[in-house]
Amino acid sequence: MEESWFLEAGPTADGRQPRMSRARPIPRPQRESPKAAPAPLPPETPVACAHWLLAAAFLLPNLGVLACGFVFDDLPLIVENETLHSLRNIVAICKSPYWADRAGMEYRPIAQTVWAALWTVGGGRPVVFHIFGLLLGLAVALLAYRFLLKIGTAPRTAFTAALLFALFPIHTEATTSVVGSAELLAAAFGFGALLLYSSRRRAAALTLFALAVFSKESAAAFAALPVILPGLRPTTPRRPAQSEVGATASQHHPQLRRKELITAALAAAVVAGNLLAHRAVTRSGVIPPIDNPMAQLDPVRRILTALWVQCLYLFKTVAPIWLSADYSYQEIPLVMSLGDGGAWAGLALLTLAGFLVWRYKGLRPAVLTYAVLFSATANVVFPIGTMMGERLAYAPSIGLALLLAIPLARMRHWKAMLLAVILLYGGRTVVRNLDWRNPDVFYARLVETSPSSAKSHYLYGDLLSARGDDTGAVAAYERGIAIFPAYTGHWRASLANALIRQGQQEKALEHARVWARIAPNDRRAHSLLSEVLWSLENSDEAVSESYRAAVLARDQGDAVFAAREFATLAVLLNQTGQTKKSLDAYREAIRLNPDSADIQHNFALALFTAGEFEEAAVHFQAAARLSPQSAWSHAYLGFALAKKRDFAGARAALAQADRLQPNNAEVLARAGEVELAAGDREAARQWFTRALALQPANARAQAGLAALTQSETGRR
Repeated sequence: MEESWFLEAGPTADGRQPRMSRARPIPRPQRESPKAAPAPLPPETPVACAHWLLAAAFLLPNLGVLACGFVFDDLPLIVENETLHSLRNIVAICKSPYWADRAGMEYRPIAQTVWAALWTVGGGRPVVFHIFGLLLGLAVALLAYRFLLKIGTAPRTAFTAALLFALFPIHTEATTSVVGSAELLAAAFGFGALLLYSSRRRAAALTLFALAVFSKESAAAFAALPVILPGLRPTTPRRPAQSEVGATASQHHPQLRRKELITAALAAAVVAGNLLAHRAVTRSGVIPPIDNPMAQLDPVRRILTALWVQCLYLFKTVAPIWLSADYSYQEIPLVMSLGDGGAWAGLALLTLAGFLVWRYKGLRPAVLTYAVLFSATANVVFPIGTMMGERLAYAPSIGLALLLAIPLARMRHWKAMLLAVILLYGGRTVVRNLDWRNPDVFYARLVETSPSSAKSHYLYGDLLSARGDDTGAVAAYERGIAIFPAYTGHWRASLANALIRQGQQEKALEHARVWARIAPNDRRAHSLLSEVLWSLENSDEAVSESYRAAVLARDQGDAVFAAREFATLAVLLNQTGQTKKSLDAYREAIRLNPDSADIQHNFALALFTAGEFEEAAVHFQAAARLSPQSAWSHAYLGFALAKKRDFAGARAALAQADRLQPNNAEVLARAGEVELAAGDREAARQWFTRALALQPANARAQAGLAALTQSETGRR
């Protein structure tokens, strides 16, 4: 220990000068030896063969989709939509809403055109659609990787995030369902547009952005990403001067700023064009409460519920234990007050997101990308057509993947962790894809994964009904109605029809009356009630309900439904002996929908039966024009023309019917009668002989030949 010296302060009492004095030693604090700082993590370097690894990570777990068929929404949107079965209908596709059979909120002509092309190339085989879906999903994964690098993400983190994005099992609804390819198209075009925009290729970027928006309208959210992610903004053509450091590219390049504003204006015009096209080709309607009950709530409750649903999205993306294709009423309970735990969970999530954006700059791109890409489908800004759909998390999940990748890529054993994630997510994807093999597997699995959803039971009932299991179908329909007693959709008609096939007409009538009572302005309810009443031989009330259904449809602007119902009314009136009223009902049906071959043909038959051969010929001709492959329309046109003594026209029509259906004994026998009336006995004999060769017991041909034989005997 060192000693310290100092002077005594001031003279002493006897006047002596101060002297040097030895003081007590003062201890000095010991310096602690510094602890060894942890070795810094090595800088992130590009991952070797990143693109090949991403391709393998996506393709290998998803190869099972090649064994899957058309299920769920694939059936009404593609298989049953004949407009998409030929590229010749491209104009009709551009004029049609996404859902052809209902009031729609969507207009997606690019996705539908792609499906039409795939149907044409593959002849309607689902494997062609799935091959395209695999290639498209791979392209999105690679574009997402490029997108992450473009916004300044470190290489290892970008690779980890892209790998997670490629593996998320929640994506199976987008990558395995055929109609889910609309999500893939929107994401591919959206990410491509951002990459082109950042490279100052604005025209190409706008083209891809338009393709994205017209593939799926929610892709409009991609346009907001350059605003919140500086890495996506076009780079300057020169290095800024020292005085310009800190300024943005647009501040020291006014011309670039103008181009950005013009590009933004054109992007807004694309979105506006999509909205205008939607209004022009679709019938805006109320969102069905069975699909999205949130649409019936006030904004506060809707937003609270939507925030809770976001918690479910995040949980199912990170921990995909229980995945489903249906979250309609009542699978997810609504959040009705702050006393609900879901409200606090949603608010906590919102608070956490805000905190991460404010406090951690490195996490900001991930959180904002997720929020922006989900903004159009989260039911927060406005309600959409579904409460929750796993396919909707497809593009937004790139933000969540980045958020998870940031800590994961910085772990010392990040490769081992990533391998574990690959095995878990890859295995779950393989298992989940099996649920989409065919309708039998899919709908049986659907009622397991969504047991509280009324819709899942209705859909399962449809499957059982199609398989001939009316007992099981009735049970499934009744479970659905027990969950949602106020349901007014077509499944009540399916239930009634299944009950009728079981001989339970009275019970069917009960369900039909309930539907008509709770939905007095629903044309379908009155149409069903008319059908059930007719089966119970209550003809007067059946006619009354059919007329009410037809008038409701006409007044509501649904000309196709109204025409079909007026045609049904005409049949009922004809069978009750009210011929004149029947013909009047047919005329109204023709006025509403003159392009229906069936209505034209049936009206012509009624006219033919009533002896109105002149008018009958006109409508048979219209039916033959609208349905040129209908042998019966051509045949009856020939019969009507023969009644008018136009035998040349009759022969031409009958010859066409014979070419279309050469083995129809009834048509051949009637053709013989026409030739017999025209006086060509030899031609008549040939027709009758051919008819009897096909059907020896054909009474019309036998009578015709007998008449010929008797005539020849009389001549002798």
